[in-house]
Amino acid sequence: MASRRAVTVSHATIPAGSYRLYVVPDGGTATFTLKLHGLGGRTTIAPARAATAEIASADPWPADTPADANVFSAAVNRTLVRRGLAFQVLRSQVETSAAWQIVMCHNNPATEALKSAPGCPEGEKRAFADKRAPETQSGPKLFADGYAGLPAGEHGVGAVYTTEGVVTSLAYATLWVAY
Repeated sequence: MASRRAVTVSHATIPAGSYRLYVVPDGGTATFTLKLHGLGGRTTIAPARAATAEIASADPWPADTPADANVFSAAVNRTLVRRGLAFQVLRSQVETSAAWQIVMCHNNPATEALKSAPGCPEGEKRAFADKRAPETQSGPKLFADGYAGLPAGEHGVGAVYTTEGVVTSLAYATLWVAY
Protein backbone atom coordinates (compact mmCIF):
# COMPACT_ATOMS: atom_id res chain seq x y z
CA MET A 1 0.00 0.00 0.00
CA ALA A 2 1.37 3.40 -0.94
CA SER A 3 2.04 5.89 1.80
CA ARG A 4 -0.21 8.93 2.09
CA ARG A 5 1.73 12.15 1.67
CA ALA A 6 0.48 15.70 1.49
CA VAL A 7 2.19 18.30 -0.67
CA THR A 8 1.18 21.90 -0.13
CA VAL A 9 1.94 24.78 -2.44
CA SER A 10 0.72 27.90 -0.72
CA HIS A 11 0.85 30.21 -3.73
CA ALA A 12 1.48 29.73 -7.42
CA THR A 13 0.55 31.87 -10.37
CA ILE A 14 -0.51 29.88 -13.41
CA PRO A 15 -1.30 31.75 -16.62
CA ALA A 16 -4.75 31.27 -18.15
CA GLY A 17 -4.93 28.40 -20.61
CA SER A 18 -5.75 24.76 -21.12
CA TYR A 19 -3.67 22.28 -19.15
CA ARG A 20 -3.24 18.54 -18.90
CA LEU A 21 -2.68 16.98 -15.51
CA TYR A 22 -0.43 13.93 -15.40
CA VAL A 23 -0.37 11.92 -12.20
CA VAL A 24 2.31 9.38 -11.42
CA PRO A 25 1.24 7.69 -8.17
CA ASP A 26 3.72 5.42 -6.47
CA GLY A 27 1.74 2.23 -6.89
CA GLY A 28 -1.61 3.39 -5.53
CA THR A 29 -4.35 5.87 -6.17
CA ALA A 30 -3.99 9.61 -5.81
CA THR A 31 -6.33 12.28 -4.47
CA PHE A 32 -5.89 15.99 -5.14
CA THR A 33 -7.38 19.10 -3.65
CA LEU A 34 -6.93 22.14 -5.84
CA LYS A 35 -8.19 25.43 -4.44
CA LEU A 36 -8.49 28.23 -6.96
CA HIS A 37 -8.85 31.82 -5.76
CA GLY A 38 -12.34 33.12 -6.42
CA LEU A 39 -13.79 29.74 -7.35
CA GLY A 40 -15.82 27.39 -5.18
CA GLY A 41 -17.43 24.00 -5.54
CA ARG A 42 -16.15 20.48 -6.10
CA THR A 43 -15.64 18.25 -9.08
CA THR A 44 -14.17 14.86 -9.79
CA ILE A 45 -11.90 14.19 -12.70
CA ALA A 46 -11.06 10.83 -14.20
CA PRO A 47 -8.10 9.86 -16.35
CA ALA A 48 -8.75 10.14 -20.08
CA ARG A 49 -5.93 7.77 -21.01
CA ALA A 50 -2.89 6.19 -19.47
CA ALA A 51 0.52 7.72 -19.89
CA THR A 52 3.70 5.66 -19.81
CA ALA A 53 5.84 6.83 -16.91
CA GLU A 54 9.05 5.73 -15.25
CA ILE A 55 10.95 7.05 -12.26
CA ALA A 56 14.65 6.33 -12.57
CA SER A 57 17.65 7.15 -10.47
CA ALA A 58 21.10 7.44 -11.90
CA ASP A 59 24.22 5.50 -11.34
CA PRO A 60 26.46 8.24 -9.93
CA TRP A 61 29.70 8.98 -11.65
CA PRO A 62 32.99 8.68 -9.74
CA ALA A 63 32.17 11.87 -7.82
CA ASP A 64 29.42 10.12 -5.90
CA THR A 65 30.29 10.97 -2.32
CA PRO A 66 29.04 14.48 -1.63
CA ALA A 67 29.92 14.26 2.07
CA ASP A 68 33.57 13.59 1.21
CA ALA A 69 34.17 15.22 -2.17
CA ASN A 70 31.25 17.72 -2.21
CA VAL A 71 30.66 16.92 -5.87
CA PHE A 72 27.78 14.93 -7.32
CA SER A 73 27.26 14.18 -10.98
CA ALA A 74 24.82 11.85 -12.67
CA ALA A 75 23.03 11.27 -15.95
CA VAL A 76 20.06 9.18 -17.03
CA ASN A 77 19.19 8.23 -20.60
CA ARG A 78 15.91 6.87 -21.83
CA THR A 79 14.11 6.31 -25.11
CA LEU A 80 10.71 7.96 -25.30
CA VAL A 81 8.34 5.83 -27.40
CA ARG A 82 6.12 8.87 -28.01
CA ARG A 83 6.31 12.59 -27.44
CA GLY A 84 6.87 13.24 -23.75
CA LEU A 85 8.76 14.93 -20.97
CA ALA A 86 11.82 14.43 -18.81
CA PHE A 87 11.98 15.90 -15.30
CA GLN A 88 14.86 15.69 -12.84
CA VAL A 89 15.11 16.53 -9.14
CA LEU A 90 18.13 16.76 -6.88
CA ARG A 91 17.70 17.19 -3.11
CA SER A 92 20.66 17.98 -0.91
CA GLN A 93 20.63 18.29 2.89
CA VAL A 94 23.16 20.99 3.73
CA GLU A 95 24.33 21.84 7.24
CA THR A 96 26.43 24.90 6.34
CA SER A 97 27.63 26.21 3.01
CA ALA A 98 30.01 28.87 1.76
CA ALA A 99 28.89 28.46 -1.86
CA TRP A 100 27.22 26.05 -4.27
CA GLN A 101 26.72 25.58 -7.98
CA ILE A 102 24.45 23.36 -10.06
CA VAL A 103 24.09 22.56 -13.75
CA MET A 104 21.04 20.59 -14.93
CA CYS A 105 20.72 19.77 -18.60
CA HIS A 106 19.03 17.90 -21.44
CA ASN A 107 20.82 16.17 -24.27
CA ASN A 108 19.80 14.25 -27.36
CA PRO A 109 22.69 11.78 -27.20
CA ALA A 110 24.47 11.79 -30.54
CA THR A 111 27.35 9.47 -29.78
CA GLU A 112 27.75 6.48 -27.48
CA ALA A 113 30.79 8.06 -25.79
CA LEU A 114 28.78 11.09 -24.63
CA LYS A 115 25.51 9.26 -24.10
CA SER A 116 25.65 9.34 -20.30
CA ALA A 117 27.91 12.30 -19.65
CA PRO A 118 26.78 14.62 -16.82
CA GLY A 119 26.72 18.26 -17.83
CA CYS A 120 25.56 17.23 -21.31
CA PRO A 121 28.65 18.24 -23.32
CA GLU A 122 26.62 18.16 -26.54
CA GLY A 123 23.41 19.33 -24.85
CA GLU A 124 21.32 22.11 -26.25
CA LYS A 125 19.48 22.98 -23.02
CA ARG A 126 21.03 23.85 -19.65
CA ALA A 127 19.94 25.44 -16.39
CA PHE A 128 22.69 26.92 -14.24
CA ALA A 129 22.59 28.38 -10.73
CA ASP A 130 25.49 29.72 -8.70
CA LYS A 131 25.39 31.00 -5.11
CA ARG A 132 28.49 32.60 -3.65
CA ALA A 133 27.28 33.68 -0.21
CA PRO A 134 27.61 31.89 3.12
CA GLU A 135 24.56 30.11 4.52
CA THR A 136 24.77 29.17 8.19
CA GLN A 137 21.30 27.67 8.63
CA SER A 138 20.95 24.01 7.85
CA GLY A 139 18.22 22.81 5.57
CA PRO A 140 17.39 21.10 2.33
CA LYS A 141 18.24 22.44 -1.10
CA LEU A 142 15.85 21.32 -3.81
CA PHE A 143 16.70 21.70 -7.49
CA ALA A 144 14.32 20.68 -10.29
CA ASP A 145 14.40 21.02 -14.04
CA GLY A 146 12.06 19.69 -16.72
CA TYR A 147 11.80 19.44 -20.47
CA ALA A 148 8.32 19.06 -21.97
CA GLY A 149 7.28 18.40 -25.55
CA LEU A 150 10.27 16.21 -26.32
CA PRO A 151 9.96 14.22 -29.54
CA ALA A 152 10.04 10.43 -29.51
CA GLY A 153 13.57 9.06 -29.45
CA GLU A 154 16.64 8.99 -27.25
CA HIS A 155 17.08 11.64 -24.57
CA GLY A 156 19.36 12.21 -21.63
CA VAL A 157 19.29 14.45 -18.58
CA GLY A 158 22.13 15.16 -16.23
CA ALA A 159 23.16 17.12 -13.18
CA VAL A 160 26.44 18.34 -11.76
CA TYR A 161 26.24 19.74 -8.22
CA THR A 162 29.15 21.11 -6.22
CA THR A 163 29.18 22.73 -2.81
CA GLU A 164 31.68 24.27 -0.45
CA GLY A 165 29.76 23.04 2.53
CA VAL A 166 28.72 20.12 4.69
CA VAL A 167 26.27 17.85 2.87
CA THR A 168 24.75 15.07 4.96
CA SER A 169 22.51 13.48 2.33
CA LEU A 170 21.75 13.72 -1.34
CA ALA A 171 19.10 12.15 -3.57
CA TYR A 172 18.61 12.37 -7.33
CA ALA A 173 15.80 10.99 -9.48
CA THR A 174 14.31 11.49 -12.91
CA LEU A 175 10.76 11.16 -14.19
CA TRP A 176 10.07 10.16 -17.79
CA VAL A 177 6.54 10.43 -19.20
CA ALA A 178 5.49 9.51 -22.74
CA TYR A 179 2.07 10.94 -23.56
